[in-house]
Amino acid sequence: MQTKVTVGISVYNNEKTIKYAINSILNQSYTNWELIIIDDGSTDNSLEIIRSYKDERIKVFTDGKNKGLITRLNQMINLCQTDFFFRMDSDDIMHPERIRKQVDFLIENKEIDIVGAEAIVVDEDNVISGIRKNKNIVKSKRFVFENSVFIHPTVAGKTQWFKQNMYNNGFHRCEDFELWCRTIEFSNFAHINEPLLFYRDPKN
Repeated sequence: MQTKVTVGISVYNNEKTIKYAINSILNQSYTNWELIIIDDGSTDNSLEIIRSYKDERIKVFTDGKNKGLITRLNQMINLCQTDFFFRMDSDDIMHPERIRKQVDFLIENKEIDIVGAEAIVVDEDNVISGIRKNKNIVKSKRFVFENSVFIHPTVAGKTQWFKQNMYNNGFHRCEDFELWCRTIEFSNFAHINEPLLFYRDPKN
């Protein structure tokens, strides 16, 4: 029997991409998941698009306010009641095997707290422009400063770890960098060295 996991997405004015993100989760080979979507006060049609999905595994939360990604990340973590929490951004696309491969890795390597992956870079039209790889992890803050450890939306890990190490609201746009720096010396991090996410970067 598959272990149930939680995927968390915060959405703010992503009407052009949110369908790609949700559909990529619906198309996962691994099916025992719940998707927590928090709308962060969108003013476009994002919330209407999200609510058009009728899958009972999708749970939508909205309070009409724009509180920012860090607040919503911590909210999703607090709402998570499964053993594993998966990060994802509302403009990215999961590889169909992402959840299965990361769940299998976490179950087979029980000492690991967080596992990331490589990512295929796509532009706003879903055209592939490159690949982002990871370096072998060294347990030091210097390594974080030089390498940033993970491609943030590829990470999955123990929910208990996330609950014990919440994101810091004082680090806007570098919340992941601060989190890895704060925790790397006492945590067990790992990578799966293959791309499991299509990472959207319109600049490329």
